[in-house]
Amino acid sequence: MNSTSPMEAIFFDMDGVLIDSENHWLEIGNDLVKRWVPEWPESNYQKVMGLSGEPLHGLLVSDYGLEAPLQDFLDDYYASIESIYHEKAQLIPGVIDLLEDLHGRCRTAIVTSSNSKNIDIVDDRFKLGKYFEKMMSISDFSCSGKPAPDVYLNAAECLGVNPKKGLAIEDSTVGVQSAHSAGMTVFGLKNGFNDNQDLSLAHHLLDGFESVTLAQLEANFVKHSA
Repeated sequence: MNSTSPMEAIFFDMDGVLIDSENHWLEIGNDLVKRWVPEWPESNYQKVMGLSGEPLHGLLVSDYGLEAPLQDFLDDYYASIESIYHEKAQLIPGVIDLLEDLHGRCRTAIVTSSNSKNIDIVDDRFKLGKYFEKMMSISDFSCSGKPAPDVYLNAAECLGVNPKKGLAIEDSTVGVQSAHSAGMTVFGLKNGFNDNQDLSLAHHLLDGFESVTLAQLEANFVKHSA
């Protein structure tokens, strides 16, 4: 990256930003929640999009009276999502071209609510590791999941980056809230299956990754950063 650029690093969410896993959650996620909360209305799915296992359990406990132990829920959660990462999920269109443009020119990292095992599966399938300086999960930091800012604050510290000089790319309401609360400039990604997500806290919206370049990201960062 240009040493004079005010943008020191780009932090990519994984689910819904690098891969279309959130799209597959529309069915699998609803089935999972219904097993634990039979009265769960599918219309509420957008409320839980982007939540990892523990925050999802917490929401079901607080809002729907779930009494199941956390570990029992997490065992079902991780078993349910395994097929998404091993088989169903595909790369978001245009993301590899963008990562190629950034490679060697910009510091990049993955910051995800998915656990480290899922990162490894995605890396093994799509060979993304070469594009990222770090691939970080909430499980790496034992911190609160999104929408709390903790994972982004920890990720910035891990890279030695001032959060205010970091760009986060997110596709979900909770992800945008997390990066925004951490003080980062946030770009919301419209990926074709998140139209019901509230990205209003994002400083700028990307209509997919096709034809997006480092130069465009830097220009919009300068325009929208504090």
